[in-house]
Amino acid sequence: MARWQYEYMLVPLVKLTEYLGQIPETLSIDDYDRFSWWDGMPEPNVVEIEKLLPPAEKWSDAVKEWGSDNGNRFSLYYGRDENDKVVGLSTVVVRIDLRREFAEVREFVESIIAMAKENAWGFRAENSAVLE
Repeated sequence: MARWQYEYMLVPLVKLTEYLGQIPETLSIDDYDRFSWWDGMPEPNVVEIEKLLPPAEKWSDAVKEWGSDNGNRFSLYYGRDENDKVVGLSTVVVRIDLRREFAEVREFVESIIAMAKENAWGFRAENSAVLE
């Protein structure tokens, strides 16, 4: 990933509290990988995502993406069972590309924050910080 792109994992706040007893200031990748954050949680609303970004070319049946490799992107990653069948949602990632015009970046970020607030999601940043 380029220096002008920033990725955040979206995490349901209720799961942070359920698994960790609180919303922590940081969440290591090892701790992130220990839990099933999206089990029993509603998936992000595709209609809302498509208001922000167009669907991306499909490259795996276990991934749904909007946006592009060279811009903003919203990704849903699904797990696989022992028979390689696609199962529930496992990870949600949003990537922000700062090469865009400021107004475009701001609109995208504000829309993602509004979606996160509406759905009670937090953000896990690349430096492990957890943002509400």
